[in-house]
Amino acid sequence: MRWIVFILLLCLILTVQSAVIPRLSLWGARADLLLATTVFLGLFARPRESIVAAWLLGVGADLLTIERFGLMSLTYVVIALSVSSIRLYVFRESRLTQLVVTLIAALLVNLFGLLYRHVVYDPGESVVRGLGGSVILASLYTTAMSMPLYAVLRRLGPALGLPRRHSAAVSF
Repeated sequence: MRWIVFILLLCLILTVQSAVIPRLSLWGARADLLLATTVFLGLFARPRESIVAAWLLGVGADLLTIERFGLMSLTYVVIALSVSSIRLYVFRESRLTQLVVTLIAALLVNLFGLLYRHVVYDPGESVVRGLGGSVILASLYTTAMSMPLYAVLRRLGPALGLPRRHSAAVSF
């Protein structure tokens, strides 16, 4: 991976995540472009590079929150490790696969966040309401916003130094 280009991309995504995404919230649910980028890199970057990139994305997410530092970076590393470990068993070029993997990752991260908030703090909302808004709706919104992001990231693949796609050559 070309790390200078990645750092520039990280700064751009952090800016969009902190300045634009809050204005596009739906009923309080926000898309998580940092998580979607983590899933994309887990699918297409080399495994070690995706884990380092996920850690950097998580550090950026930690800087955007008031939670304990390291919580999001550890969460994103676990997501990148999980996605990169299953990528050989899925059709990672398929948009449906990308949608499903992103949705599952977003559901897990948002569910973990909901449980964390209920254990550490005393939130005013019930778990059922939190499941509807901050878990399901936010996960669906992240998944929907990930498709245009993935199209941009695929075009930036050579600049990022991502491995090229393997074309299935058929010889008779």
